[in-house]
Amino acid sequence: MDAQGENISSRERSSNVMKNVYDTFVECLGVASPDAVWATFYPVLREGYEHAREMGRRVERKRQSLPTREQSTMEDANEAIKALAAVVARHLRSGDTVVTFKEPARPHVEADGWVKAAFGPEATRSRRLFSFIIKSFPVRLSGKQDATGIAKRMSASNGPGIAKVTTRKPRASAKFAPIVIAVDGIEAANKLCRDGIN
Repeated sequence: MDAQGENISSRERSSNVMKNVYDTFVECLGVASPDAVWATFYPVLREGYEHAREMGRRVERKRQSLPTREQSTMEDANEAIKALAAVVARHLRSGDTVVTFKEPARPHVEADGWVKAAFGPEATRSRRLFSFIIKSFPVRLSGKQDATGIAKRMSASNGPGIAKVTTRKPRASAKFAPIVIAVDGIEAANKLCRDGIN
């Protein structure tokens, strides 16, 4: 409320304060005495400064009081698994959400129930996969077999972690063909890089 008791918005108040500072400055240009200028202009300038500081504080309080979308997603995930395990949440343009957990939190998040509790009944969990391209995979091992069978056989001989295998149809005369292997963790990816495919 202003001096007359009327309600005015903060934007109008800011405009009025700044106009008052400018008008007072223009009036003081014709005054010869610096002391008279300072005595007239300083209180108005001080009022403008205090008003600007208060507006800045209001904006900061408002910004801090509203949780960001990522923060609320993280809080929902932590509440659903009943642990402070989620450390980062990102919303992708596709509409998907990526939640990153602390490493010790892995047992908490292996079950899929927390996803539906945090994000709704339609939500599903997709594992993060790391892909490798193997250029010289023998055709005799990939021909006439489905990718699921190859994935099972590779998991049995290379340990767990191989989630998906995609084969490319080779040329008729080829002895080797490219194959794409997706693993579900960094440990499995490092093991395959270090030890190779068996």
